[in-house]
Amino acid sequence: MDESYAEVGAEVILTDPDGYQRGTFIGKKSKVVGAPITHQGTVMCVVCYSHSKFYWPVHKMILASDVTLLTPEQKRQMGIR
Repeated sequence: MDESYAEVGAEVILTDPDGYQRGTFIGKKSKVVGAPITHQGTVMCVVCYSHSKFYWPVHKMILASDVTLLTPEQKRQMGIR
Protein backbone atom coordinates (compact mmCIF):
# COMPACT_ATOMS: atom_id res chain seq x y z
CA MET A 1 0.00 0.00 0.00
CA ASP A 2 1.20 3.51 -0.71
CA GLU A 3 1.90 5.49 2.45
CA SER A 4 -0.42 8.28 1.32
CA TYR A 5 -3.35 5.96 2.16
CA ALA A 6 -2.06 5.18 5.65
CA GLU A 7 -4.31 7.59 7.50
CA VAL A 8 -5.54 7.22 11.04
CA GLY A 9 -8.91 5.47 10.89
CA ALA A 10 -8.23 3.60 7.64
CA GLU A 11 -9.28 -0.05 7.65
CA VAL A 12 -6.52 -2.24 6.29
CA ILE A 13 -5.69 -5.90 5.79
CA LEU A 14 -2.33 -6.99 7.18
CA THR A 15 -0.28 -9.01 4.71
CA ASP A 16 3.23 -10.35 4.42
CA PRO A 17 4.09 -11.20 0.82
CA ASP A 18 7.69 -11.94 1.83
CA GLY A 19 6.69 -14.55 4.41
CA TYR A 20 8.68 -13.07 7.32
CA GLN A 21 5.72 -12.51 9.62
CA ARG A 22 3.61 -15.39 10.84
CA GLY A 23 0.70 -15.63 13.18
CA THR A 24 -2.84 -14.57 13.70
CA PHE A 25 -2.50 -11.08 12.18
CA ILE A 26 -1.90 -12.08 8.55
CA GLY A 27 -4.97 -11.56 6.38
CA LYS A 28 -6.92 -9.85 9.15
CA LYS A 29 -8.75 -6.53 9.01
CA SER A 30 -7.20 -3.94 11.30
CA LYS A 31 -7.46 -0.21 11.79
CA VAL A 32 -4.66 2.36 11.50
CA VAL A 33 -4.55 4.15 14.86
CA GLY A 34 -1.23 5.97 14.59
CA ALA A 35 0.25 8.26 11.97
CA PRO A 36 3.01 6.83 9.75
CA ILE A 37 6.60 6.98 10.98
CA THR A 38 9.82 5.94 9.30
CA HIS A 39 11.94 3.42 11.20
CA GLN A 40 15.21 2.24 9.67
CA GLY A 41 14.00 3.26 6.22
CA THR A 42 10.63 1.50 6.49
CA VAL A 43 7.36 3.44 6.78
CA MET A 44 5.24 1.92 9.55
CA CYS A 45 1.93 2.66 11.25
CA VAL A 46 0.44 1.67 14.55
CA VAL A 47 -2.47 -0.66 13.85
CA CYS A 48 -5.06 -2.14 16.17
CA TYR A 49 -6.30 -5.71 15.84
CA SER A 50 -8.38 -7.42 18.50
CA HIS A 51 -7.57 -4.70 21.07
CA SER A 52 -3.80 -5.11 20.51
CA LYS A 53 -1.73 -2.25 19.09
CA PHE A 54 1.53 -2.76 17.22
CA TYR A 55 3.62 -1.36 14.37
CA TRP A 56 3.17 -2.81 10.88
CA PRO A 57 5.02 -1.88 7.67
CA VAL A 58 2.78 0.13 5.34
CA HIS A 59 4.03 -1.78 2.30
CA LYS A 60 2.61 -4.94 3.89
CA MET A 61 -0.93 -3.55 4.17
CA ILE A 62 -3.74 -3.17 1.67
CA LEU A 63 -6.86 -1.10 2.07
CA ALA A 64 -9.73 -3.30 3.21
CA SER A 65 -11.87 -1.76 0.47
CA ASP A 66 -9.42 -3.08 -2.16
CA VAL A 67 -9.87 -6.77 -1.25
CA THR A 68 -12.64 -7.15 -3.83
CA LEU A 69 -10.15 -6.15 -6.54
CA LEU A 70 -7.78 -9.05 -5.78
CA THR A 71 -7.70 -12.28 -7.71
CA PRO A 72 -8.17 -15.56 -5.80
CA GLU A 73 -4.44 -16.24 -6.24
CA GLN A 74 -3.50 -12.86 -4.77
CA LYS A 75 -5.80 -13.48 -1.81
CA ARG A 76 -4.22 -16.89 -1.23
CA GLN A 77 -0.71 -15.43 -1.34
CA MET A 78 -1.66 -12.75 1.18
CA GLY A 79 -3.51 -15.13 3.50
CA ILE A 80 -6.86 -13.39 2.98
CA ARG A 81 -9.99 -15.51 3.27
